[in-house]
Amino acid sequence: MYRKLHILLLLICTLLPTVVFGDEIDSNHEESELSFFVLSDPINDYNAWGCGDSMNSPCNSIQDAIYSFLNKTITPSESEPEDSTPSSSESSLSSSSYSSSSQSSSNSFPSMKRKNRALPKSTPFILNLFGENHFESHNIIHLDNLNIKIQAYQDHVTIKGHTSYVNPKPSFSISSTGLIFIKFDKIIFSDYVYNIIGVYGSSLSVAFENCIFQDNNFNGSGQTGGPISYSSQIESQEHKHFSFSNCIYKNQKGYNGFFQLYNATVFIYNSSFIDNENFGFFLKDSHLTILYSIFTNNIINNQELNEVHGLIHCDNCRATIDNSNFYNNYVRNSLLYIINGSVDFGQTIFMNNTKSGYLDIPEALVVFKDVNSRIHKSAFVINLSNNRIIYARGGKTNLESTGLVENESTGDTLIFIQDGQFFFRSTEIQIDSDTKANSVFMVVRSRVTMDNMKIKVYSNHSTMKTSIIECFRSELYFISSTIENYGDIQSLLCDSETDCLSLNNGNSTFSTYYGGKMESTHSISCRNEVQDENQDDDDIQLDDGTIAAIVVCIFAFVIISVMSIIFFIKRNSSNQNKKYTKQIDDIDTN
Repeated sequence: MYRKLHILLLLICTLLPTVVFGDEIDSNHEESELSFFVLSDPINDYNAWGCGDSMNSPCNSIQDAIYSFLNKTITPSESEPEDSTPSSSESSLSSSSYSSSSQSSSNSFPSMKRKNRALPKSTPFILNLFGENHFESHNIIHLDNLNIKIQAYQDHVTIKGHTSYVNPKPSFSISSTGLIFIKFDKIIFSDYVYNIIGVYGSSLSVAFENCIFQDNNFNGSGQTGGPISYSSQIESQEHKHFSFSNCIYKNQKGYNGFFQLYNATVFIYNSSFIDNENFGFFLKDSHLTILYSIFTNNIINNQELNEVHGLIHCDNCRATIDNSNFYNNYVRNSLLYIINGSVDFGQTIFMNNTKSGYLDIPEALVVFKDVNSRIHKSAFVINLSNNRIIYARGGKTNLESTGLVENESTGDTLIFIQDGQFFFRSTEIQIDSDTKANSVFMVVRSRVTMDNMKIKVYSNHSTMKTSIIECFRSELYFISSTIENYGDIQSLLCDSETDCLSLNNGNSTFSTYYGGKMESTHSISCRNEVQDENQDDDDIQLDDGTIAAIVVCIFAFVIISVMSIIFFIKRNSSNQNKKYTKQIDDIDTN
């Protein structure tokens, strides 16, 4: 229920710009009083003053259209006082103004006393872009305190960014003192080497719908180098919303194409991120929702930059990923790196992804640190890591109705669990014969529950060590679970050094198969010593605690036996004394 309410809240935040701007221009493209037209093609005898009211008199640049809006005036209605004066916030930026009313009616005498006034700057308006050429972005377009929608009038139109690395500038600059909404629809952003948008205000919402980001080459430094530039002074402020709906983000190059966002709500819906280099999302103190989206064929080699550790890196975030896919991505550090906060993954597939960085940074293809996470109805298939597939440290992790099939690790284990709680429910894990990992699980100072879980191991002794679970000072609980061994691995469950406890509800089993036939089966239990190769499965292994208990019992039995014998001897001696005394008394009487 909480997850559904969270998604509903994000949808409402995303739809707010549409509510502000009203309905889209319909198929007949009816002109609106607050719509302006911008033509990318050169215009002969062009006059920017008052341009954009119709397709017959379009503006020739986005800047001119915004300037035309800022200087547009309206005639007060008849119900307004005759001496009404516009406030300073509603005044035009220009000393002159352009009136949208052609003239007053001949009998409208009171209009002689009413002054035309500028539109409030916060009035929502639309820019319709059209033309065969692309729009050049030579100068910064300021969208300060504007509620604006920039859209293609018919098909997609292209805005090209700055191509020079000398004094690069963003195409759009946003600075706000109040809540504003900015929306881009059917726009292609291409050939950027620097920011698309520079953000210098906190209370804003930026929405991209049906947009394409392609062939950009971001090489800036720090948090100012990616698609969105962030002012460091606003990292701690609130009310920032970014959404991507029905968008395509592809063919990005460069070494710093990361979205770095702070205290933001990020919503991604039905979007594709394909064939990008050094791309990703770095979020801090934020909310992230990804629905029905695809991340595929992305290569991230430069994750050390600004301590970005994952294609998606969330620090103190609430993240939801549902009905999305991660295919064929190559990362040096991690695919997902989540620290603090909470995570909910549902119906999401991770397939054929590769982690191939240094062993000491960071710990796995998917990393959870101090996170309460839930992964359900999802799959990890044919992923490769030079360390681990999943790393969970601290917090609570739930893996429900999820499959892990033929994942490979050349490190110590496939799933590493430390200082936390991990729950497997209705989950199946299948290990093929090629994995080089020492074990399937490594559990350190944790509590792990396996409920209705099935593990199938096809690995042989030459590629995998003789333990499925390596356990260190942890508790393992098995409920209606099975482990099936189809390889040469020995029929034992735990390679435990110290202090491991396992509890079995009585119907969880470990079975070994050879040639498709079951050779042996026994109840799952955690054994403290590795069983000898020639030892029968029925031999009893006693740990130190059991031996000590037996010794105490034997000692107590001996003590009780000795005391019983002494008591019997004393009692018998007392009876004899009484008998002799009675005999003597009888003799004296006679």
